[in-house]
Amino acid sequence: MLKFILLTILLFTNSSLAQTALIFSSSSGGNFTASELVLTEAYARLNIPISIVFTPAERSLRLANKGIVDGEVFRKKGIDDVYTNLIRLPVPINTIEIAAFVKNRNIKITNWGDLRPYRVGIRRGIKVLESATAGMTVVSVSRVEQLLKMLEKDRLDVVVVSKVLANKSFESSPPNNIYMLNPPLAKVELYHYIHKKHIKLVPAISQVLKDMEQEGFINNQSK
Repeated sequence: MLKFILLTILLFTNSSLAQTALIFSSSSGGNFTASELVLTEAYARLNIPISIVFTPAERSLRLANKGIVDGEVFRKKGIDDVYTNLIRLPVPINTIEIAAFVKNRNIKITNWGDLRPYRVGIRRGIKVLESATAGMTVVSVSRVEQLLKMLEKDRLDVVVVSKVLANKSFESSPPNNIYMLNPPLAKVELYHYIHKKHIKLVPAISQVLKDMEQEGFINNQSK
């Protein structure tokens, strides 16, 4: 799979457009979310074309940290403490809600601690979920659709994912008897990360994102 990704990146690089384009990795499952739309607009304002490569979440970070791609579209604050080749831009480009999904309506989840008695499914490489469920009975896979199928088949008790990705999965493959619990477990601000080899771009792209935040552009995309 990694060879395929690298080949894809090389094809981008060899194209006439991508000779000047930046390539960012994303773990959003091949669906353009508000984060990708904000980032595309931000770089367009600097006349810098970008391409986005969709990969599993953990691989996305590794590609970005190694400089194989130019950065990561979005991650939570603090990811650069571990992936030290990445620089976080100061303005959040999106805010997502993390929710619990169940088949058994008798399960009540109002905080992270409530997950402890259950078999919990999360997406592999999503650091906020890995951290919040540390020490619990956790199954990690790459795709939301796989988690929801496992929940349908009673191989999991609870699935914890972002509402956005769950809703997109529901659109393509409506599940049977799966319910989202309210309120959401968390709201997480997402930030753009760029590889340190592009540190000279940081002031310019930071200012553009600040302008877009003040204009209300970022908030409007998140709705």
